Amino acid sequence: MKKVLKCFIIFIVLLIAIAGIHYWISNNYSESLARTNYLIVGHRGGANEVPENTLAAINHSLNNAVDLIEIDVHQSVDNVVCVMHDTDVNRTTNGKGKIKDLSWEQIKQLDAGSFFSPEFKGEKVPSLEQVLNKVSGRAQLLIEIKQGNKYYPGIEERVVEFIKQHKAEKWCIVQSFNGEVLKRIHKISDKIRLHKLDVFICPKLNFAFDGSFHSLWEADYIESYNVNWFFLSEGVVENMHVRDKQVFAWTLDNSAITNKIINMGVDGIITDIPASYSSLRKKKIIR
Repeated sequence: MKKVLKCFIIFIVLLIAIAGIHYWISNNYSESLARTNYLIVGHRGGANEVPENTLAAINHSLNNAVDLIEIDVHQSVDNVVCVMHDTDVNRTTNGKGKIKDLSWEQIKQLDAGSFFSPEFKGEKVPSLEQVLNKVSGRAQLLIEIKQGNKYYPGIEERVVEFIKQHKAEKWCIVQSFNGEVLKRIHKISDKIRLHKLDVFICPKLNFAFDGSFHSLWEADYIESYNVNWFFLSEGVVENMHVRDKQVFAWTLDNSAITNKIINMGVDGIITDIPASYSSLRKKKIIR
C-alpha cells in the first residue's frame, strides 16, 4: 500500500512539474519574433478550423496557402482507402462502427460535418482518391497510415498505387508511427517520400519512442522525423540536421509555444489552426 501511495505521489508531482513548464513557456515567449522559413502542416486539414479530414478541410488549407495538408487513412471492408482519423466512424459522423467492418457505400452516406458545426451539415467522408484529385499538386499531401497490412490487408500497396496513378510522388509523403508500415512502403516503391512519427527522439544515443523504444537510425530512407513538440530542443534539431534529416513538431496550437519551437530551427510545424498561422507567418510574427 505504501509503495502504491509513493508511486501516486511521484505521478502527481510529475504532472504538476509538466504543467508548470507549460505555464512558464506560455508566459515567456508570447512576443517572440519567429522565423519565416518553416513549413506549415494543416493537421487533418485544420481540425480546429473546419471538420477534420474532409474535402472542406482540404479546400480550407488550399485556400490559406498551407504548405502541407495532413490526412489519415483507413480501409473499408471492400478495400476502399478512406480518409478519417479514428478506426471507427463514431466521433466525427452520425454513424457507428469500425471502418474495417463497413462498406464504402455505407461510409460515403454519413454526415462528417455536423459534429463540427451545423454550417458543414452534409459534408461527406472522402476517399483517398477524392483527396488526391482535389489537391492535385497545389500543396504537398502528408498521408498518415494509421494501421498497416495486419489490420487492413493491402493498404500499403493501395496507397502507393494511388500515388503512382496521380503521378504524385513529388507532392505526396507517407508517414506513420509504425516503422514496419514505412519499411513495407519503401519495399513497394523507393520513390515514395517517408516521414516517421515519434513521441520523442534521442539522436546522440540512437533511440526513439513511438509507443515502444526503437533504434533511430535503422532506416536511412526516412526523410523527416515528426516529433511531439514537448520533447524537442535546439540540440536535438541540430543533431538531426547534421545527419541530413528534417524535424517537424506536432501538434502546435499555442502561439507562444509555437514561437519557441520555430526558433529552435524545426523544418515544419503541424497544427490544427493552419490558416491562422499562415496569415501570421506573412506578417513575420506569431503572437
